[in-house]
Amino acid sequence: YVKPTGSDLNAGTSASIAWRTVTKALSATGASSGDTVYVAPGIYRETISVAGTYASTVTVIGDRTSSQFNDIAAGYVRITGLASDALGSSTSVGDFTSNSKSNFRFENIWFEMGISLTSNTTNVTFIRCQITPRTQPTPGQGSAVISLDTTGQSNILFDKCFIVGGIYASGSGNNTTTRFNACLWEATSIGSNGSFEGVNTGSPAIYFSNCTIWGASSQQIFRGYSP
Repeated sequence: YVKPTGSDLNAGTSASIAWRTVTKALSATGASSGDTVYVAPGIYRETISVAGTYASTVTVIGDRTSSQFNDIAAGYVRITGLASDALGSSTSVGDFTSNSKSNFRFENIWFEMGISLTSNTTNVTFIRCQITPRTQPTPGQGSAVISLDTTGQSNILFDKCFIVGGIYASGSGNNTTTRFNACLWEATSIGSNGSFEGVNTGSPAIYFSNCTIWGASSQQIFRGYSP
């Protein structure tokens, strides 16, 4: 369990002794293989780097109705890379990174930060999540909000997510199965390139199905250097 009033010194095994950060939950001393982590409504300002090693899926659920927390009001679960919500603030505390980690799933969470899945990341799902940049992107001057190194990747799924920003894929993942299904994607260009930029040396299988995509100004949405 994770909540804004918790402590990373707690055991994290019930709502009354919840951890304070999602970082702790995904650390080497946090959740174990097969666990479900409930995250209470609130704002979490942190850098997330998945450090745990899991033999079976760890599920992290944004408990927006606060069904597991009787001392927290219902609301959104926002994990942000912004240090402050002050008008015009762009000071960053960090992004989300999975460095060759596997077997985790996120549900009902707003990630206000970049998502980076490096090589050899497998069996990862984001479902009903909102993924947006820390600052409002400018057409033609944006950056990738999702970055994928497809080398050794498999079974990556973004399902029913709302995404704002560019998507960048690199690597040499010839057997990659990355899917974007039923997503709403407000596409913004990555620099002067398309909103989806593929610079792969292999031929990864990245699928978009049942998605609604708009934006990208006058730029093309898809650009692949190696089709």
